[in-house]
Amino acid sequence: MSIQNFIPTFWQNSLLESFKGQAIVEQITYPVEARGGKLIINRLGAVTVKEYEGTVSYQELTTDKVEIPFDQKRFFAIKVSDIDAIQAAGDVMNPAMREGGYQLAKAVDEHAIAKIMASGANTTTLALTEANAYGAIVDANRRLDRKDIPQQDRVIVCGWDVIGMLEKDLKANFHKDVVGEGMEYRVNGVRLLPTNRVADGTVIAMSKQAVAYGMELQETEALRLQESFSDAVRSLEVFAVEVVRSEAIEIVKA
Repeated sequence: MSIQNFIPTFWQNSLLESFKGQAIVEQITYPVEARGGKLIINRLGAVTVKEYEGTVSYQELTTDKVEIPFDQKRFFAIKVSDIDAIQAAGDVMNPAMREGGYQLAKAVDEHAIAKIMASGANTTTLALTEANAYGAIVDANRRLDRKDIPQQDRVIVCGWDVIGMLEKDLKANFHKDVVGEGMEYRVNGVRLLPTNRVADGTVIAMSKQAVAYGMELQETEALRLQESFSDAVRSLEVFAVEVVRSEAIEIVKA
């Protein structure tokens, strides 16, 4: 056994694959350029439409560059007795990476949902039940329509209790399909993403354009732990989540 044989990309790729397969944040945000430990967002100014009277005047297109530093840090650290054996044994490596990716996704998702709930987005107070859950989702969708939020890239995030309410409401326009090893849900024509990161009785209808997100895995390394005569692997993730269009979010909660 030797930590000199440690392959950082082997561990990083396994961790990232597991993370992206389980993180809600990857499905409710739009990709943003990440450079130098920060998100780079270029906001376009409004385009003015004018009445044509025989001549054309040109508007100068303006952009507002916003830089958001990666202000969140999470780490993944495990202790192993033989790195060479772990790297060669898929039955040991894969479960460890899946669990690490899951815990990382859980932490990032909790932060993202907290940012959304604290964003000042329009919130409707309503105790959801089997009788009104579907109607509340339809109403939230229509409120986004009235604000000219595009239906493309729209998602709805909710707790599993809301899924149960919709499954029991025979009148609801609720669909579920088997996709891979899981289920995909749609309601009122919009994809529904259930998660334990959202509190019971809560629905978030939103456009992916509302939230920016970026992350980087840093400093994946192997080291010898002298006090326990073991080898260790650790990796640091830095990331940022920022609500950039709170008007493109509608929240329903009790």
